[in-house]
Amino acid sequence: MLKIDIQNINIKSPNGENPLLKNIKFELEKNKIFTILGKNGTGKSTLIKSFMKLLDPNIYNVSGSVIWNDNDVYKLNYKGLLDIRSKYVKYIFQDPVNSFDHLKRFEYYFKRFTIDKNEINELLEYFFLPVKEK
Repeated sequence: MLKIDIQNINIKSPNGENPLLKNIKFELEKNKIFTILGKNGTGKSTLIKSFMKLLDPNIYNVSGSVIWNDNDVYKLNYKGLLDIRSKYVKYIFQDPVNSFDHLKRFEYYFKRFTIDKNEINELLEYFFLPVKEK
């Protein structure tokens, strides 16, 4: 069974003084959905990139462990990392041109669809996103 164990991930700024993320711990299991929510600039993308050692070590000081099927990703050589990244991980990098404009309300994106507003509100609530008052 595929399992990823994230243990005590700490990410610090280049000068090493300011912790960007501190003591992050959780497990990911096959066929489970895991969501990372947060406001802009809170470190969601930084955290996800840290899982597969995609952060530039000249910029970020990362410690902790990411155990992927009994292997610590942070201790793998380049070939081992490449093997996991190419066979098991699919990462879609953010594209600011094609992603939601955070200055627009959610309604803006749903105007052209014929979805019931109650259904949209239910979906927004499900993902803990702001719902327009009913």
